[in-house]
Amino acid sequence: MSKKKQLTSRDILLRCCICIGGSIGMIGNCNGIFYTSLAESLDVSVGQVSIMTTIYSIVAAFFGPVCVRILTRKEIQKVTSTGVLLAIATYLLLSVTQNLPMLYATAVLMGISYCMFSNIPVSMLLQSWYGEKNGGPLGLAMAFSGIFGALMNTLLSMILAGRGFRFTYAVMALIQLVLVLPAARSVRMNPDAEARDTSVAEGEEPARAVSGSQFVLLAVTCSLFCFLPGLNQHLPALAQSMGESIQSSASLLTACMLGNVCWKVLFGRLCDRYNPIRMSQIWLVICASGAAIMLVFTDQFILMRVGAFVYATCFSLGTVGITLLTQMVAGRNYAPTYSKVLICTNITYALTVSFYGLLYDATGSYLPGVVILIGVAFLALILTRILSRKSRQA
Repeated sequence: MSKKKQLTSRDILLRCCICIGGSIGMIGNCNGIFYTSLAESLDVSVGQVSIMTTIYSIVAAFFGPVCVRILTRKEIQKVTSTGVLLAIATYLLLSVTQNLPMLYATAVLMGISYCMFSNIPVSMLLQSWYGEKNGGPLGLAMAFSGIFGALMNTLLSMILAGRGFRFTYAVMALIQLVLVLPAARSVRMNPDAEARDTSVAEGEEPARAVSGSQFVLLAVTCSLFCFLPGLNQHLPALAQSMGESIQSSASLLTACMLGNVCWKVLFGRLCDRYNPIRMSQIWLVICASGAAIMLVFTDQFILMRVGAFVYATCFSLGTVGITLLTQMVAGRNYAPTYSKVLICTNITYALTVSFYGLLYDATGSYLPGVVILIGVAFLALILTRILSRKSRQA
């Protein structure tokens, strides 16, 4: 009888990329294409439909600490595979949804499922297999969300146009079943890392708790990181407000998404070589520079795209950055601390997207929002310096 294949760190990385693609890439990035079809079918406004995204984001944020407790008691592959099965059930329910309450109820289920095979378990897996040098793998996994999301948006939009939203949701359930579930079922924590944790529990010095002031500083800093990507949703509207056509304005978002993938991979690799706080500070300056380019060169087509590409460094900070900063500050208390930080960051991001829209409605321009974004980037820069000093003193 042949021995079961021993998993390697690369096997786990591949599976983590697929899980991130199925969670952030599909659940997080593909909701918007269904808004109009759902609104027309249910005879409600697009705004009412879009509330489902707010519901799932808030549920995912507050379910994070519960997910961590489950992960400490159950094998990680059981948690991740359960999350995918719930996602499959969610899409099947969405394919037969008949009214707004049912839509909102499925959004709750979506938030729970998202949490169970997304950032928290994936970052725990990569930390287990790669140790302190998990920045590069983490950056690659998070970048896969953008690649997978772009591919799925294109494919699902074509199916949606030809077969309607009910059939498209069924296809999404099938993709989760065929592609994501096998990956989620076959992940494992590194047995060597588990053995080291056991030896610590049996006699070595226990993990130190994160102090209240440290946690507040970390949570506020990471929340500011997640304030920055909120403008991304408004980039096409920003370009149109500058006089560009609908077709050309879409290329601004394309440049931003391309930068999203490239900067995440580079950021993770550099954090493995240098201090994550120092790299975060550099990325904050680059992000502010990209926003400034879009602010100054509003009438220059090429430079606006360059600015959007450079601005996309903010996505690295809002995913890889908060993970690595939390690992650095919390140490072995990473998982429970990270789940609490995610509550703050997810709520911040959800509110930020609305903030830019409301500010535009009040002023008639996106320029004040861009100026505020630059100010927030430099405020985050100051807080990272304070966080660095407190981490050295702890």
